[in-house]
Amino acid sequence: MSQKPSAALHYVKGILWKPEGVESRLHDPQPATSDDPLVLLLRRYESHYRPYNDGDLPGGGVHVGKETGEAALFREILTETGIGRASIGEPRLVFANVIDDWRIGTGPVNVVHDVYVAQVALDAEVSREPFMRPEADNHSAEWVLLSRAIGETSIATQRDAMQWVYDRGLWQMAAAPGAQ
Repeated sequence: MSQKPSAALHYVKGILWKPEGVESRLHDPQPATSDDPLVLLLRRYESHYRPYNDGDLPGGGVHVGKETGEAALFREILTETGIGRASIGEPRLVFANVIDDWRIGTGPVNVVHDVYVAQVALDAEVSREPFMRPEADNHSAEWVLLSRAIGETSIATQRDAMQWVYDRGLWQMAAAPGAQ
């Protein structure tokens, strides 16, 4: 008899991109183009399931029943990067999946992963250095080309989501902050 998965956990991640031609101390040496935008990639400390410097999208757990996925996304982005809600355009859900995760240690747990894409404004909040807030999981952040970011994470869900967005140009559907 197979064991039933326990209640679902819900995680959100954000593919945050900025318009091309932006100068920053945190950018890829190759310029972004309309076909390959710069996205924010966090760099992880080593953990029991992630190697040191592994790429990670900003985001984290949803307090189920207390907040929406979008509210959790904004909370996590602020915590991990210091980028506030006013500097982020309306997020668009572009990828979702459910997996059985065995890392919890109590058997398989249904884990819901939602990935949003959103454009970041070019204002003082984002350009202020350093904007990376110290956190237990991440040691730094950098702007990298989306095509490069795909290969710099060990988490299949994030790779798949970034590849989906890249192949279809879905970052372009994210409105600029303040746009109606």
